Amino acid sequence: MKLPLRSAIFLLIILTGAFFRFHALDRQSLWDDEMSSINQIGQPANQWLPRFRAYETHPPLYFLQLKTWAKVLPPSLSNLRANSALWGTLALLFFYWLAMEAGLSSGGALTAVALLSFSPYHLAYSQELRPYAFGVVLAILTWALLAHAVRKNNNTPSPLEGEGGDGGYRSAKNRPPTSILPLKGEGCSIAHILCGSGILQLYTHYWGGFIWAGQVFFAWMRARSQRKRIIIACVVTLAVFSLWLPVLREQIRNIKDLGFWAPPASPANLWKTFSAYTGTYFRFASSAFILPLERWVLGLITVLYAVLFVLGIRRKPVLAGAWLIFGLGAPFLLSYWKPSVYIWYRYPVLMYPAFLLICAAGIAGINSRLWRAALVVLLLGIDCAGLRHYFANWEKANPQAVVGYVSRQAGDNDVIIRPAYFHDLFSYYYLDDGRKSIVDEHLLGNDPARAMLRGRRIWFISFDVPRDEIREALLRQFKVVSSMDFPGYAHLGITVYELK
Repeated sequence: MKLPLRSAIFLLIILTGAFFRFHALDRQSLWDDEMSSINQIGQPANQWLPRFRAYETHPPLYFLQLKTWAKVLPPSLSNLRANSALWGTLALLFFYWLAMEAGLSSGGALTAVALLSFSPYHLAYSQELRPYAFGVVLAILTWALLAHAVRKNNNTPSPLEGEGGDGGYRSAKNRPPTSILPLKGEGCSIAHILCGSGILQLYTHYWGGFIWAGQVFFAWMRARSQRKRIIIACVVTLAVFSLWLPVLREQIRNIKDLGFWAPPASPANLWKTFSAYTGTYFRFASSAFILPLERWVLGLITVLYAVLFVLGIRRKPVLAGAWLIFGLGAPFLLSYWKPSVYIWYRYPVLMYPAFLLICAAGIAGINSRLWRAALVVLLLGIDCAGLRHYFANWEKANPQAVVGYVSRQAGDNDVIIRPAYFHDLFSYYYLDDGRKSIVDEHLLGNDPARAMLRGRRIWFISFDVPRDEIREALLRQFKVVSSMDFPGYAHLGITVYELK
């Protein structure tokens, strides 16, 4: 039996997206946040909470499932990152359902899924050993469940109503069933979904709380008969999360000094998030992803997405609007209190599907089928250029390159000086043959310790931070023979000095 055309297209999109996410998982270097994930899941059970308090910046759910994953597969970098690739692929499957529940026709839903599948921005977080891909799929799934339950509770076909052609919205009478789970949609189901969503998201990523707030608002406005149950669900959710608050307080206390790299609060940060959503420019790890096109072309792409976004907003997408307003607006306002709350290129990936829903709605609102098809082909072509750059030329972080350079250059009996902060990443990539001395930089904080290095060739790995007294002392007391720069943002820019 032949597959219907749209089913075949859907299957092709999913398989293509899965290929991208599982392809070349070990090509990109580890960086410090990923190294933290590896260290976390390697801790014995009695050390988990102390490490979360002292070193980690996220809740535990992602790490618990990753630890279970690591027990099943051999502990290689590819296998560990495959966990995120799997969540990134599942996001594509659930996103189609969410798009249908949000009011798009099957053609519009296919457009939304294709844009997510080919997105370099989503791909980057689907190949990273951190909670983001897991958080995105949780957000998509819980929004789809909630929208379905609200629709059934109200006995209406969709939270978005409208008419359109094959690529637009379906009318109330013509919308086919969109459920892929057996939900009855009773009022208690809405409360149960909100409670489960809040607990799962808050224990996965703290920004999940903003997504959950948008879901509570959406349910409050769309299921007014269930408001008492919604209040109970919120109370239960917050009570369960309160068990984690003592750890969260310790995390905030210990990471307060790590916000020096966070950009100051500014409306420009929202625009930068928009540029990340278009796939033209976003930071990632210690590097920046920039679509390899002329600046004026990048500007036109941004304008195109802006037009589609405005067209989509005109369709009054309540679900996606609540997701974006609470998910981005609340932390953006809080960033004027604490700038580190809003990192424009990282945490907003949790709201990225809402942006694509609105853009897909904008495309669906165009009456001409030919123009809709041309726009989809154009946008996917742009994403393909980004994917080619992602796999062929772009490097997200420099630790592997730094350690490889030092390993090739350093001879027997040379001394390698590394920052203590770089210890774990260095050890991961460096094959120690025992013939070179390796010294942590903080042990050279006095003249006698540095004097013991006289007469030996030194390879000094130095972070490009504004002030480093030990670095300045070493560069004064020893002759710089050569230097190699490995660019990076904040504390991840590295220069390797050869000293004598």
